Amino acid sequence: MSDNPRVRRLAYASEKFGMAVYDLAVGNGRFKERLLSAFASRALPVWPPKDLPKAIAQRIEMLHARLTSIPASGSEGRIAATLNEMSEDDASELATEMYELSAAIDEELRVSRGPMR
Repeated sequence: MSDNPRVRRLAYASEKFGMAVYDLAVGNGRFKERLLSAFASRALPVWPPKDLPKAIAQRIEMLHARLTSIPASGSEGRIAATLNEMSEDDASELATEMYELSAAIDEELRVSRGPMR
């Protein structure tokens, strides 16, 4: 493990977003249920996106904002409330963003670690 806090944070984000993408692809439940689980259980621990490159942090902030835009009602949380009101197309866009963000984090981690010896 690196002593560099940025590399450690990128490695953590890479692990969490990688698991989120895996859950989206092969998890149990309907699409929006998998998206809820992937974000809430896997990607959300990366919030707030401190110690990450600005471009990646902004993308995580935007994803978080889009997935928590509807206030919770009753026992459901903000993410569930938002997904319940969201179209399948919009939910698909968010899943695509999670996948692309995972790839961007992985690439930034690879670059930050430098050449393999």
